[in-house]
Amino acid sequence: MTDATPEMPANMMGVSHVPANEQLVGTSVAPGLFQFTNGINGSGPMGFQAGIGQTAPGDQNYSPMWFISFIEWNDPSQARVLETVNDVAAMQQAGLITVTPAMGGMHVVNCPFFDAETVFEHKSQRFGQ
Repeated sequence: MTDATPEMPANMMGVSHVPANEQLVGTSVAPGLFQFTNGINGSGPMGFQAGIGQTAPGDQNYSPMWFISFIEWNDPSQARVLETVNDVAAMQQAGLITVTPAMGGMHVVNCPFFDAETVFEHKSQRFGQ
C-alpha cells in the first residue's frame, strides 16, 4: 500500500495521506474492496479473512485504487470463507452480513494487487531463479 485517505487510517497504516483520493469515491477508478471485521481468522488487515476486491489484475477495469467497505458477520459463528463479490452480495441478501462503507464512505487506498505469476516472474528475474 502506498497511500490512503482519510488521514487517520493512512497514519495507522504508515502510508502517505493523500486527501485528493477522496475525489475517487463513487467513480469506477476506485472499485470496492471489502474487508472483514469479524468471522474467520486470517490474513486480512483486521485479523480476519483476506479482503475481496471487485476487480483483479488483468481485468479491463482493474485499478490499484480501492474504495473500502467493512463486512461484519451478524452472527460470527455462521462465518464462512467468501471468495467473490457475488458471495458478498448473496450473504448480504440473506441477511448474514452487514456491509458498511469505511470511514463515512470516504476511505480510499492505493494498494496494487499482484497475481502470483507476476510475483514469481519478477522474483526469478531479480534472483536468477
